Amino acid sequence: MSDCGESVLPHKCRPWSPPAIEGLLDDHRALITRTVSRVYRSGTDLPDVVQEAAIAIARSMGRFRGECLPSTWVVAVAARVALKHASRRPPPAAASLPDGPGPEADPLAATLRREFAGCLERALDALTPDHRATVALFHVEGLSLQETAEALDVPVGTVKSRLHVARRELRRLMQPYLDGDSDE
Repeated sequence: MSDCGESVLPHKCRPWSPPAIEGLLDDHRALITRTVSRVYRSGTDLPDVVQEAAIAIARSMGRFRGECLPSTWVVAVAARVALKHASRRPPPAAASLPDGPGPEADPLAATLRREFAGCLERALDALTPDHRATVALFHVEGLSLQETAEALDVPVGTVKSRLHVARRELRRLMQPYLDGDSDE
């Protein structure tokens, strides 16, 4: 763990020396990659976007005020970089998902889970970049509504609205699987 880990107060990490910045990036490399890949999704340029996020984090360390955990701040910067790149992409074609598990489906639960996960990934890809980023930060990274709002630089009400719309769209896209679930 670097000198600027989660347990150390941010003011003790200033001034941000190159070794301190490198340590912070090393400590959060997996988080940066995971955040960028969830917001930006796939693409041949994904490693470039991850690298750009790391550079943006390093360059903006002087603006980190210590009002949140370093990991929350890192996620916010990485998400904004990924969102900027995602918004430049053409919108995805309408998601075409299978009709859900039917009698011809492999009866093995593991196969169904993989199929469901693949459909969920395609459904997430069909969301707008703003909605996908909001879902990724709130549901996957576990940020609070307030932290998600700060990370995306939007009001909390906008986060709530985006989550509502994204959940409704995911439910619509995943409906064939939800209808086939006898547990509900």
